[in-house]
Amino acid sequence: MNRRTFLKSSAGIAAAATLAGCSGGPAESGNSGGSNGDGGTQFVTIGTGGTGGVYYPLGGGMADIMNKNLDNVEATAESTGASVENCRLVANDEMTMALALGNSVLLAVNGEGDFDNALDLKAAFGAYQNSTQVVTTNDSNIETIPDMAGKKISVGAPGSGTEVIAKELLNYFDITYDDIDAQRLSFSETATAIQDGQVEAGFWSVAYPASSYRTCSSTGRSSCSSARRRVSPRVR
Repeated sequence: MNRRTFLKSSAGIAAAATLAGCSGGPAESGNSGGSNGDGGTQFVTIGTGGTGGVYYPLGGGMADIMNKNLDNVEATAESTGASVENCRLVANDEMTMALALGNSVLLAVNGEGDFDNALDLKAAFGAYQNSTQVVTTNDSNIETIPDMAGKKISVGAPGSGTEVIAKELLNYFDITYDDIDAQRLSFSETATAIQDGQVEAGFWSVAYPASSYRTCSSTGRSSCSSARRRVSPRVR
């Protein structure tokens, strides 16, 4: 896959997937999941993301459906750093399953990007179509991604798929963290930082309407109501 194709799939139409470890995950290993020792309840842990994104409520809904419809299953959703961290948690048998962006899973199984070694993972199903949104304020003078040079930018939480995509988009325009004041913030933290004028733009790789994105775009405070303007990638 060439770089332009990768950017198109990751930034525009990346799908969120639910993944599990190929070895069976903690439901069989007895680490963060498994039975209660008497052959009864199976404990299932679901890795999600920050509370201001889509993974957290989606994972909670998945846990509720399992608990209501599966006998002897006790499922819980846990807030995590999202895609990259979730890949590691599942591979290390610390979670039964988790939500992650498809491009992060691909990097994980190939041992590329933030992953030093290939991880033994499999996709259970596609969850939804994902999109990357870049939000800024009207007084930031940021019209395109190259305009971010020299600015304070939220690139997503550590261990998130948002940061993976933000790095790829920035690198495509020959921008590295050395060229910006990178802030590694969660969705909720990014919304607050934009409202308070602490960052000039932020990346959201999330399905609309995430609660943090709606809060940022709909609040009556001038710094955030102006954040409705999107940044154009202006692909060369």
